[in-house]
Amino acid sequence: GTSFNIYSRNRRFEVVCETGKVRVQVSATKSSVILNPREKASLLNTGQLQVEEDVNMDNTKAWISNQLVFTSESLVDVFKEIERQFDVEIHLPDNLSYTYTGSFEKMESVEKVLRSICRPFELQVHKADNNQFYISK
Repeated sequence: GTSFNIYSRNRRFEVVCETGKVRVQVSATKSSVILNPREKASLLNTGQLQVEEDVNMDNTKAWISNQLVFTSESLVDVFKEIERQFDVEIHLPDNLSYTYTGSFEKMESVEKVLRSICRPFELQVHKADNNQFYISK
């Protein structure tokens, strides 16, 4: 059988093949690739597909076990995903140009997750109400 994962958020689109083969095609450019197990296709801004081999399958399937895994992600994108996963609003300072790597269980409180993410960057978390948080330098 064939199994695969699709990740689509904002401007980011990825397909990871777990078993079998998966064809990925970009409708606008008609470029396509065939993925084998442990390969990932990412859509580039140019409309072309970039293939990565020997992908860590544990990270790509983390959502199944209620894990949030970030590997060299833009800190702004990490906060956007936290907003989506926890149904909260996060207000950020301008010019956050950090990258973040880490993982969390979605059963943890959003406050604990935010404090853990902010700590290495010396950012502060302020809770305004149940679903609004402010991050400051």
